[in-house]
Amino acid sequence: MFPQLTGRFFKDIFGVAATVTQSSAAAPGVHNFGSTDTPASETIYDFYGVAGSERRWHGMQAERLELKFDANSGAMTMKTVYRGYAASTGITETTASYTSDVPIRGWEGALTLAGSTNNRLLGATLTFQREVGLIYSASNSQNPV
Repeated sequence: MFPQLTGRFFKDIFGVAATVTQSSAAAPGVHNFGSTDTPASETIYDFYGVAGSERRWHGMQAERLELKFDANSGAMTMKTVYRGYAASTGITETTASYTSDVPIRGWEGALTLAGSTNNRLLGATLTFQREVGLIYSASNSQNPV
């Protein structure tokens, strides 16, 4: 899980960006999310194995965001599920950009319950889910609108 990229997925599931407060530039921040009835609509790109070409999905809305920590591997993973329009294929491949962000390992976090530190967390799964209803119309197509 990459912390700089994770904010985008939280914004997509809650529908609004977070307000971040922190005591210093080096300190971790507290991210406060609100919610809205209308989740953000995104365009998602995917390389599918054809050189110079990729798929693009318009109107994608986040349906589920799952964060999982496993003490045995130390890994923290994130899984997202989106729904939206059918993919466009054969578009020109976009230029890849990569983050310089360092991934978070599950053991780097800290658990606080009722104001007290608790070191007995061995694993956790957090799932955020919202219903995304697709609307089909008489458009001579099986694709949602």
